[in-house]
Amino acid sequence: VLFRSNTTGKYNSAFGHNSLLYNSIGNANSAFGYASLFYNTTGIENVAIGSSALRNNSSGRYNVAVGTVALRQNTIGERNTAVGQAALYTNTTGSNNSAFGYYSLNSNTTGINNTAIVPNFRSRVARFTTSIRTRHWLSFVIELNLPLLYSLSSLCISEIRSEEHTSEL
Repeated sequence: VLFRSNTTGKYNSAFGHNSLLYNSIGNANSAFGYASLFYNTTGIENVAIGSSALRNNSSGRYNVAVGTVALRQNTIGERNTAVGQAALYTNTTGSNNSAFGYYSLNSNTTGINNTAIVPNFRSRVARFTTSIRTRHWLSFVIELNLPLLYSLSSLCISEIRSEEHTSEL
């Protein structure tokens, strides 16, 4: 069953059982996979690829979910990108988040402006989370495996130092 409740929504694409089932006036949405964008009613320009991706989205806009249950709980969050199984799974109202990798930022519910990268999708050992704030108050959350810690922290420190020198000029 596709587009069961569609009234004025247009430019939507749905492939998979119960995809975009409750869409009524949402426009330009693409749903590929079982129950993807299932509860979307007014959300616009969302892309959901994978079983139950963006399943609970009702009015969230400009979201991209690629992977089984990616952004599954999102309801009104906007401008989120989740790539990987269960990436940003519990996000409900959080916006401007980017999660790449298996279970990345899967516990985020209302957080904003976060970025998570999990480079080794199968390893869940020795992960840590750290927040880095720039002088522009943007928050980045990085989830990494331990072997990449040193090289990434060196890169971040050199970029912060570079930014400090630039702002003094």
